[in-house]
Amino acid sequence: MRRLFSDKAGATFNENLPSVTVNVRKDCVELVSKVDKGVYAVTNLVSAGNGQMRIIANWGRFFDRVQNPEVQLPRCKATCPTLYRLLTESLDGIMLLKKKGESDYSVGRLVPMTGIIPLLSITKEMLDINRDFVNTMIDICNELSNNPPFPGWKDGLDELWN
Repeated sequence: MRRLFSDKAGATFNENLPSVTVNVRKDCVELVSKVDKGVYAVTNLVSAGNGQMRIIANWGRFFDRVQNPEVQLPRCKATCPTLYRLLTESLDGIMLLKKKGESDYSVGRLVPMTGIIPLLSITKEMLDINRDFVNTMIDICNELSNNPPFPGWKDGLDELWN
């Protein structure tokens, strides 16, 4: 899976949907959202079973920085409240994920799968949920960039780029 941010879309945008495009991969369906000129947010749709799919943003190894939660989380709470909520509780259904045996962390959210595969489940409502998810990821990145709880965490945001 590609990381959360990229300077390449990896797919062509359609005139009917100029801010989001779909890229089918063998293990997921990418939703590529235009954030700014030359900046794209890449989220992935994967089947989660039980009639659900998961929207996932790949954060690489960024969350390896949380080594001492007793000390680090109180500082996160003061400087990055959205990140703090993600690390300590569910953030409007958004949660931190790490698959066993993988080194990368993901942030994900369950959504209903209306088709038989994620590609066929891309509806206007699902795109609205994805837009809100991307905006939350951007909010967390802005908090970390503007007021990082620890100096190295701001530099760690480079890991979110392909």
